[in-house]
Amino acid sequence: MIWRIAVLAGLALVGCAALIVFTIEDRQEARQPEVQLAPAAEPGPARPKAFFAVKADAPALPAEPFLDGGGEEVTLADFKGKAVLLNLWATWCAPCVKELPSLARLQAKRGSDGFTVIALNLDRPGKANVPAFLNENGASGLEPFADPTLKMMRALRVGGLPSTILIGPDGREIARREGEADWDSNEAWAAIEKALGK
Repeated sequence: MIWRIAVLAGLALVGCAALIVFTIEDRQEARQPEVQLAPAAEPGPARPKAFFAVKADAPALPAEPFLDGGGEEVTLADFKGKAVLLNLWATWCAPCVKELPSLARLQAKRGSDGFTVIALNLDRPGKANVPAFLNENGASGLEPFADPTLKMMRALRVGGLPSTILIGPDGREIARREGEADWDSNEAWAAIEKALGK
């Protein structure tokens, strides 16, 4: 009788040990992820950002009037027949002010019957003396165009300043850039010529 109890107790102990082993193995398997992730790829060289965001089949530009350096109303249609680099800026925008001298140098070097720079100031009326501001900031060669109504900014759907729009001789937007640039650099002029198809 005693030996039967001992055998049963031994079998019970073996069974418990087996149950514990199986339970531990089950828990370890449960911790393993069902899907093995591939190791992360080695980082490659960053792709250079395009100078312009080129527009395909862009609509004609708005006919909203703005002011030329003499205070007369003009529209973009008045510049049809030449490529225009339209830069929207304000005196309170530090990146705008930083790029003004390079825009002035671009106009001095490349301005012609076929190409011009329009630096369009967007300050509210009475907030800035634009001609004096341009002179003080190394951009006296730019005509002080202004749009105190901000109608051009809204019509062009510009989200921030500075923003620059390249307009073809047909009066349609070709490309756009948000943020400052060194406009008289070789890179900038090459991007302009490429966008114009030259």
